[in-house]
Amino acid sequence: MATSKSKWKAAKTHEVTLPSGAEVKIELPDLARMIKGGQVPNELLDVATKVGAGQAIEAEKDVEKRKELLSQASDFNAFLVESSVVEPKVTAAEVLAGEIPAEDADYIVQLALRRTDFDAVGKHLGGLDKVDSFRKIRGLDTSIEDLLGTQGG
Repeated sequence: MATSKSKWKAAKTHEVTLPSGAEVKIELPDLARMIKGGQVPNELLDVATKVGAGQAIEAEKDVEKRKELLSQASDFNAFLVESSVVEPKVTAAEVLAGEIPAEDADYIVQLALRRTDFDAVGKHLGGLDKVDSFRKIRGLDTSIEDLLGTQGG
């Protein structure tokens, strides 16, 4: 049986645990749609396309350009955190001011860029960690609880 549309829409919000232990609700941003829709600030478009394409900023040969791109990457990451966190709401300014743990901000960026699909305690964003075939495909032959050391350890 197919999932209802309302249930499917609700599935875009994920409750995640971050490295600090904080629990937040996030929605993964659609970077291409955001760029197309003009939601990414113009001054961040260059770095957004590089980051979105997985290009290493450190590969930039010109030192001044690299410094500029790294500064823009910091701003872009703060923008991604603000765009991703639904509850509690956080602003890019709060991220840039260091008001949330840096490891949490970095982790949210990794989730937003689809570089990981597990939260800090090993829970899959879509809940697939509970599905046997998913665990087998991902090489998680034991239960998540076993992986986290809560059983038999």
